[in-house]
Amino acid sequence: MADARLIDSAFRQDPTLLKAVLDAIAQTPQQAPLFNSISRHVLNVSSSSFSENGPAAKKRRLDVPSGNDLAHRPSTEIPKWRDPQEHADTVIPDLSFSIPQRKKLTLEFTDNGVRAKNPSTQGIEFGVSWGDIEHIALVPVPDKAARFLNLIIFPCYSSGIPSTTSMATEPILISFPEQPPNTPTGLPLGTTKTTFTALQIINCHPSLKQANQPTADEFASAIPQPHRKDEPAYHAKCFRGTKDGYLFFLPGGLLWCFKKPLLFASFAAIESVSYTSILQRTFNLVVSLQDTSSDGATKEEVEFSMIDQAEFAGVDAWVKKHALDDKSLAAERRAKKEGVNGAATTGEEPEEEEGGEIAKAVQQLEDEEDEEEEDYDPGSEGESEGSGSSTDDDADQDGPDGPDLVEKELGSEAEDVELSDAEEK
Repeated sequence: MADARLIDSAFRQDPTLLKAVLDAIAQTPQQAPLFNSISRHVLNVSSSSFSENGPAAKKRRLDVPSGNDLAHRPSTEIPKWRDPQEHADTVIPDLSFSIPQRKKLTLEFTDNGVRAKNPSTQGIEFGVSWGDIEHIALVPVPDKAARFLNLIIFPCYSSGIPSTTSMATEPILISFPEQPPNTPTGLPLGTTKTTFTALQIINCHPSLKQANQPTADEFASAIPQPHRKDEPAYHAKCFRGTKDGYLFFLPGGLLWCFKKPLLFASFAAIESVSYTSILQRTFNLVVSLQDTSSDGATKEEVEFSMIDQAEFAGVDAWVKKHALDDKSLAAERRAKKEGVNGAATTGEEPEEEEGGEIAKAVQQLEDEEDEEEEDYDPGSEGESEGSGSSTDDDADQDGPDGPDLVEKELGSEAEDVELSDAEEK
């Protein structure tokens, strides 16, 4: 019997070779002991080469599954769906796959799993057992005039949730029109229809019936679609880092797609959410994720940015509906206070200046006004208004101390004041 764990550890660095080995074992099971011996030899050679330097040897040990990882990893036996002789209950040809391979393949549903077959070579490209599927989502493809659906199958360790295990895999992403032109074979219930709708696909197996699909009760975009204005959209546009994508708020969790790495966060994996960078037109959504396969010690924050402000009410309603922990006002989200005048922080928060930032701005404006008053030249105003320039004769008449400003400004009123003072004496 083939040791799938041993073979996977030996050839996981080369997925193509690993696939060829598993296909060969499936076709000729009597060669399984030979491949087991080859795998042991490969691991021994790799261990001896890595042991020459310490850091590389430590990195190598991460590739060998530990006992705790084996408790949560998929079945280590060679899956039965990989057997080319296994009968396929449903066959849908000429479908567009985007992940893990970008090509047109044939989708097959068997009793033991779902697989993709190459129509040219009739070889099994990839697949997954029904029992190893963690999540399934069926969502419309946004921003396309033609109606397309994306079926996303998340095997174990492929949903993008942080994990202590090194057994990360890729999901399966399939695109197909709502009314495909090709006629599939083996339709359920013996139907002879010439189209294969999404409803028929999810009815092929009980696992598919649990697929997460968007509904208006969960979330409907407030922004109308330009190509179908009468129909609601079920997604919100956003960015994850530098990659643009779409957020779907589903009954079973949060889905981000369609660029790698895809993310499906179930409610059990969402520790909390926070709204940040709330501006007039956009806001950010930060989701704190935790590993559901362990004690939750592994955590990671994922930020979705540039979400249109019009979507805020719908997103917040979805968060409250599923009782997610909103930590937007948590202490760790508050702005940090810096030392006043460059003083070093000693653990105690520095006293905030009276009035805060507004007082600082007002004081700065007052200082600027004081500087302008100090630089003000009264004579420059008269010159600019064309009142004439002073001459040497005027300077002599004004005396050595300059012009009498009181007499110049008050004129006859100043003389009246002087006379009244003389009369009193």
